[in-house]
Amino acid sequence: MKIPVERWFNAIPLRHSQRKYNGERVEDQKLDKLQKICTDFRPFPGARIELVREPEIDPFKGIIGPIFKVKNAPHYMKFIVDQKEQEHQVVMGYIGEAAILEATALGLNTCWITGFFHSDKTNEVTALGSDERVIGISPVGIADKKNDTIGHYVDHKRKSVDDLILDSKGVISEWQKVAIHAARLAPSAINRQPWRFSFSNSAITISFDGKFDLKLSKRLDCGIAMLHTELGARKVGKTGSWRFEENPKVGTFSIEET
Repeated sequence: MKIPVERWFNAIPLRHSQRKYNGERVEDQKLDKLQKICTDFRPFPGARIELVREPEIDPFKGIIGPIFKVKNAPHYMKFIVDQKEQEHQVVMGYIGEAAILEATALGLNTCWITGFFHSDKTNEVTALGSDERVIGISPVGIADKKNDTIGHYVDHKRKSVDDLILDSKGVISEWQKVAIHAARLAPSAINRQPWRFSFSNSAITISFDGKFDLKLSKRLDCGIAMLHTELGARKVGKTGSWRFEENPKVGTFSIEET
């Protein structure tokens, strides 16, 4: 499917992690639109998303700590990877954030949760394949902001652009500036913002900082930033494609020469 650039780019500054919900069911029309993205937006193999409209089990029950606790979410999304695909973590971040931004554009609230949920409580609706695993979930609904004492507080703290740039060969162009500012607003596990950027005249490469974290994948975080980067580039008319890279690099977005 074609990326709805304006719709998702405009949703970037509106997206904030929300953990307290009013419990009210979202209207079917909005859920149908979100379901379409979950089903149709799969530009790379290795991951898929399942929207659970009528949960039989609360997957958020038992999550410990005020930062991670989610209450009264009427629906949720499951982020499912195919572990035999090498880039499943990156792909999950990329397509998962697409669903998050679509939900935001629909006026709904969400929150990426990886590593701090009970995966055994998510095995409903659709059975998993032999190589599949649920690596994350997100509540879907309308936030109860007045009772969310923590909410998106940590979501607002952002590293400076200078802290995120590894190197640039020459002057950073305007399209690259727009792209990195969009990527800077991407969500990440415990707001660690592990992505780092290097530039050439026609490309941006995303890498992660420090050591590889197997439990809370920095490659997944960078997959999220990849979508933001591409949306920023496309917003100013630069189309291109991704090439996956080996650690600590994650992916390179090269624009099409005109």
